[in-house]
Amino acid sequence: MFHSAVPSRFPAIQMVPEKLQGKLEYKSWATNIEAIAQSLDLWGIIAEDDESPPAQHKQYARSLLVLNVSPSVQMELQGMNAAEIWQHLERQYGLNGFTELSQAIRTLRRVKVTEFDSDPNLSKFYRTFKDAQALSREIAGAPIPDLTMTAILLDVIWETHEDLAFQIDSHMNNPNTPNSQKTFEYAFSRLRAEYTRQRANPYWSTAAVGSVHKDTWCAICSRRHADGKEA
Repeated sequence: MFHSAVPSRFPAIQMVPEKLQGKLEYKSWATNIEAIAQSLDLWGIIAEDDESPPAQHKQYARSLLVLNVSPSVQMELQGMNAAEIWQHLERQYGLNGFTELSQAIRTLRRVKVTEFDSDPNLSKFYRTFKDAQALSREIAGAPIPDLTMTAILLDVIWETHEDLAFQIDSHMNNPNTPNSQKTFEYAFSRLRAEYTRQRANPYWSTAAVGSVHKDTWCAICSRRHADGKEA
């Protein structure tokens, strides 16, 4: 039988170190929530959908979950009791081993740098790669190897930054290149520098990103230019 150690006057909801926002936080989030719920003898309500406790206790268990997730996740939980919320979050955000890792890799290979034109420092583009690496660490116990990350990055940017991708590829294969430059961080710094340089060009356009060989129409004089110069 369920026995509640929670006093009739409930303590303030205990907050976990990091609210649940997505898959990367779920494992540690769930561990913290379980520890709090067990310390208050509320785990039966959450994990087993125990209907015997008073309504006040069930509402407290529900609040423990709802207040420890981000506002965007809270929107998913309307109308659910504590047990239903727990099951939903586990299905939605719990890691599913190889399937999740495979999806992360496919996402990386499909992403295009031009999708991030409003992000001048490419910070969101960078985070896409680093989140996949962190997800790999959670699932497999080790991150995606750095050189593999670099190879995926070059594959992703080849269409829009062919010259730069070729240069970095050659640099990585050069036996005289120091190991400190055979890294994802180095390759990405080269991409960011080139992207910043091109955006500073008055003739920059999404269609011309990464390809100085493509002619573009100048929005200023309505004439065709190549390599940033008037044709």
